[in-house]
Amino acid sequence: PEAKTARFITVFNLTPSDARFLISELSLANYFERVAAKSKSSAKIVHSWIAGEFMRYVNESGIDIADITLSPESFAQLIDMVTYKTIGGNAGKTVLVELLQNGGDPAQIVKEKGLTQVSDESFIQEAVTKVLNDNPSEVEKYLAGKENLLQWFVGQVARATKGKADPNVTRELMLKALEKLRK
Repeated sequence: PEAKTARFITVFNLTPSDARFLISELSLANYFERVAAKSKSSAKIVHSWIAGEFMRYVNESGIDIADITLSPESFAQLIDMVTYKTIGGNAGKTVLVELLQNGGDPAQIVKEKGLTQVSDESFIQEAVTKVLNDNPSEVEKYLAGKENLLQWFVGQVARATKGKADPNVTRELMLKALEKLRK
């Protein structure tokens, strides 16, 4: 275990506590290594998915890690889809649960469920404009200095687009629209 911990720290650039968590169970350490080998994302990102959503599912379902049927290739593909913004984080969690429960192809699940993240500015701008027009009192409060409402506006766009709008693009377009209103 000490050698594997040291290797996880040096090879994967993990913190000692992250490495110790992964090697706490041999099947978990082996699964992590297989997913990390297949993923284009950093080992730290792979670790956060395994330590977070993956372990939450394992713990809640009472399943043994050795009995997980999700292939490292599919899990790596899903992680990469979130990392490279094909889908958002919440959509990634939805797809992970589907994969763990029923198996399948991550890309196919994303397509079937319509979870692809949209970065198209005209699509997002339409939602930004609608949110601002539908919420004049919040716009007034924002313009009067309550700038923490920005996140609320971004959330309203996410709701309006069913989570498809890229949050970074949404934030940028929302700021521009609010600044225009300020003038």
